[in-house]
Amino acid sequence: MVAALASGSKKVTAVEMNPLMLKFVRSYGARAGNLYERPDVETIESEGRNFISRTDRKFDIILLGFVDSWASVASGGLSLSENYLYTTEAVRAYYNHLKDDGILVILRWEMDIPRLVSNSVATLGAPEASKRILVLMEKKTGPNDYPQMLFMLRKRPFTDAELKDVSTNWTQANAVVMPGGTAPPLLKDVLAGTKTLAQYEAESPRFVGPVWDDSPFYFAIDRPYRMPGAIAERIIKWLLGPSIAMLALFAVFGIPRRKAIVTRSAGKMPALQYGASLIYFAALGFGFIAVELALLQNLTLLVGHPIYTLSVLLFTLLAFGGLGSALSIRFPMWLACVAVAVIGAIEALALPKLVPALLWLPLWGRIAVAIGLIAPLGLAMGMPFPRGLRQTGQGSLPAPPFYWGLNGIMSVIGSVTTVFVALMAGFQAAMLMGSACYVLAAIASRKAFPSASEL
Repeated sequence: MVAALASGSKKVTAVEMNPLMLKFVRSYGARAGNLYERPDVETIESEGRNFISRTDRKFDIILLGFVDSWASVASGGLSLSENYLYTTEAVRAYYNHLKDDGILVILRWEMDIPRLVSNSVATLGAPEASKRILVLMEKKTGPNDYPQMLFMLRKRPFTDAELKDVSTNWTQANAVVMPGGTAPPLLKDVLAGTKTLAQYEAESPRFVGPVWDDSPFYFAIDRPYRMPGAIAERIIKWLLGPSIAMLALFAVFGIPRRKAIVTRSAGKMPALQYGASLIYFAALGFGFIAVELALLQNLTLLVGHPIYTLSVLLFTLLAFGGLGSALSIRFPMWLACVAVAVIGAIEALALPKLVPALLWLPLWGRIAVAIGLIAPLGLAMGMPFPRGLRQTGQGSLPAPPFYWGLNGIMSVIGSVTTVFVALMAGFQAAMLMGSACYVLAAIASRKAFPSASEL
């Protein structure tokens, strides 16, 4: 902001989602030059992507300057972090809000060049993007200096005079990508149109293709799991592995009682019923967390603030889930499961198009829409679990605490699996996966709880 004012900008709009940061700067008052009180400075408390999608204003420059800390990026800690500021849809929104001579500027690091160029090519196409992209790398001044990268995407093509000026006068930086053919080998082929983005990513040692809102893991570049190998190894070794081992132990705990009953009855029905009950509660635990996490991500983009989104989601799910629990005795178990599967699948397919179309609404309107989307799912998702618990502790089935534990273990496994699926295939696929679990639960309920399958 200070640099913009010093360079002669007549109006600066600063968008900050953290109210504490705005309060912090204002607390310095005159010592900070009363920066936020200046008539030529406008402060907006909002998430950047949400603001740019809702405003009808156009800007000379849209700047994203080191929105993320280098410590998190360097450690790989952001590889599992979703970020809607750097997706292809975000680039399109920024581009559409530039004036005819406007320019999008992103300050980041050298490792970001492939992804930013890919997003731009996916937005504009290679022929147009190649005329509008200019990437400069700061010259390294010392052994411990990590040079910064300046990415620029102009609304109109750069002129020959502008490119000559950059080459002649910008002596503290080197041009990495410039209209006219200057680019690293693989990127040069992409910008020339001789390679597709899919071919470019396939030939690169890392994931460097465009990032989309459905899987907004901009920092997930490491092969094969889209996260550093050490992090993936720890997740599998210390979280997923023990959870699966505990799941196996839980299944074994129910066997002695089941065997005794099978011996007395000399039939296979108790064994089938026990196995179906395991599938039923395991599918509920896995499916619930998968649907919840996928829904959370879609609504984060809609509401605009993660804290608001999480609060709305948890409150609405708990409230309507409790109501569904109270009403569960009125509906067959399989029907409740099918209802979740159908509603979840419909929302999974509709939300990617619905959310961008509703970003113009005020905050209260977006929260109301979020509640309207969560409530039907919460109501239906609140029915299968308590309905099933009422049938346990009878015959060959263990007592309710056994199934509580089974459901909890599958929630852990489901959360980890959902992240991996979202990384590789997107949150839409993750939500469809969760919905499919409820179809599996509906099928299992007919064998596990025959008496509860009808009213």
